[in-house]
Amino acid sequence: MMVISLLVKNPVFLFIRYCRDAFDVSAVQSPWRIVQKFLPFFLILLLPVPAYPGNSITEESFSDIMQTRLSSPDLTVAGEKLIGARFIEQIYWIDDFFPLWNAAAVAELLQEIETVELDGLDKKDYLLPGMAELETRCWPDDFDVRSRVELELAMTESILRLAYHLRFGKVNPASLDANWNYRKRLDMDDPVLLLGKAIKTGKVNQVLNRQRVSHPYYLELRRVLAKYLQITASGGWDEIPPGKTLGPGDRDPRIARIRRRLAITGDFPEQALPTESPQLFDEELRQAVIEFQRRHSLEMDGRVGRRTLQAMNVPVQKRIDQIRVNLERLRMDHARTGRGLSAGRHSRVPGFSGAGWPADLGVEDPGRQSLYPNTGVRG
Repeated sequence: MMVISLLVKNPVFLFIRYCRDAFDVSAVQSPWRIVQKFLPFFLILLLPVPAYPGNSITEESFSDIMQTRLSSPDLTVAGEKLIGARFIEQIYWIDDFFPLWNAAAVAELLQEIETVELDGLDKKDYLLPGMAELETRCWPDDFDVRSRVELELAMTESILRLAYHLRFGKVNPASLDANWNYRKRLDMDDPVLLLGKAIKTGKVNQVLNRQRVSHPYYLELRRVLAKYLQITASGGWDEIPPGKTLGPGDRDPRIARIRRRLAITGDFPEQALPTESPQLFDEELRQAVIEFQRRHSLEMDGRVGRRTLQAMNVPVQKRIDQIRVNLERLRMDHARTGRGLSAGRHSRVPGFSGAGWPADLGVEDPGRQSLYPNTGVRG
């Protein structure tokens, strides 16, 4: 009975019965009556087949296009040359040139690019042509097959650049030291396999963090850089006019500016209260000046003389540039020694301190920063 019931309810069986009844010669039917009976089926056939975005890109078509693109002798995306072309080819060859990037991996890559400024790098170097669209459109459903191929090439180049620069820095050390002959190798057993796996499994953040210098001094520099970037976003600080040396008990209109300057960089003690006499050089201001002098390796006399005033008037952008130079040097040293430390090779950055470093952590002559031209590290 169950079998018979299923057959009776089967759509095909019902359609056959419908056709039999429509052409039942025993009943007198007009041609128009027959057309009426079959009209719904003809209308159904004329309906458009719905398109599903997820199926608009087949693995076969993607694979063919990707393989053709990677066979180009000079691989570019929107006119920008891909430095890691042969490396990218190996990554896709392992997976038969099928798609690798999923939504999770795309989100992690964009997050890493957004925060790479804290490593002293420029996110524009890693946001390749077309990748800005990924911030407002859904991956992969909102892209056709050719756009997806181009974006996968761009994103794979981007993660390669990030991994390389975080591990070794952007500067070619041989251009600074002809005797530099240390081998460059990413901190992974097989970069092709591991980067490909990181992309497919959405663990981009994990693989990039593994390349980033993990030494406490590097992490401290990142913290200080974040602080100065926040100060820049808030408008920085104003220059203090020159004048006589100021000390405890003095009254001067410039003292109010000195207070604001030291408040911006957090040199006042946390328990400091607003003063009713902002133009008076009181004890709290003296302590704040001493803290500023300590961070800049100046004589800690609690007075604002020529050298202390010069340090206060260094623009915040110049401080940021000095930190970026140091981060680059630490990456280079880490690649060379595996420790990220080499005494005497780093710019002196105010606010950067720690056991084991030289006591002199003041401001380096900015002329030395010209060792890093055309690298995004400005002097």
